[in-house]
Amino acid sequence: MPSKRKVTPVVGRDGINGIRGNPSSRDQDIGLVEIDATLANTLGLTDGQKVTASIHVDPPLVHTINLEPLTPEDWEIIELHATFLELNLLSQVR
Repeated sequence: MPSKRKVTPVVGRDGINGIRGNPSSRDQDIGLVEIDATLANTLGLTDGQKVTASIHVDPPLVHTINLEPLTPEDWEIIELHATFLELNLLSQVR
């Protein structure tokens, strides 16, 4: 369910909004960052909870990702759609 709060743009096409054009904007607080509800629940976050977020500028490279389905049905879905899953996972982390 989408939040009714106004969303503050955090990341633009060329990085964090405002930092490149205005170095003093680093000191300003960013009002809101929205994340997927499933991810928030997995991380133990609640709606409206205040957290600190930082950007990892130079993350390490990942060479492999292991995916372990829970059920035989999950295995079947992954086997049938392996290429689709691979391309979508890659596009999300680029």
